[in-house]
Amino acid sequence: MIRKQKLINGSLYHIFNKSIAKFQIFNSEFEYERFLDLINYYSFDKPPVRYSRLLEYPVTTQNEIINSIPVEDKLVEIIAFCLMPTHYHLILKQLKKHGISILINNIGNSYTHHGISI
Repeated sequence: MIRKQKLINGSLYHIFNKSIAKFQIFNSEFEYERFLDLINYYSFDKPPVRYSRLLEYPVTTQNEIINSIPVEDKLVEIIAFCLMPTHYHLILKQLKKHGISILINNIGNSYTHHGISI
């Protein structure tokens, strides 16, 4: 459902997403960890490479890429999260205009289009 009210920078929001018909979206510890990695990676505005491409690099290169992203490029601050087998909850503070929308779009696309091989 599309939100009619605009999200305000500096405000906190409870974001949740639930699967259809109690479909399990997280089936293993690895999938939970991967989803958290996506949230952290896409909490920045315009990461230098897609997350799926990032994983193709050696770990040292991955760390260099991640560490090269300026802290001031954060879209959101992650205050809290709860991942359940069929849904997730996030408490986010929006730092940049459309930050929450961009984050949710990026993690949703990455996780669903690429599945666990993201």
